[in-house]
Amino acid sequence: EHLVDIDSGEIHEFFHAELEALKEKIAHDMGFDLVGHRLELFGRKL
Repeated sequence: EHLVDIDSGEIHEFFHAELEALKEKIAHDMGFDLVGHRLELFGRKL
């Protein structure tokens, strides 16, 4: 996963264990085995 600074174009990679678990749970609850994903966040620095 990564977050893109929309002002500078800088890309910040991140890992969040709870987010990983949530993606797996969502797929499982919908009857799927998660085999891949893509997540892009866009923001501005505070």
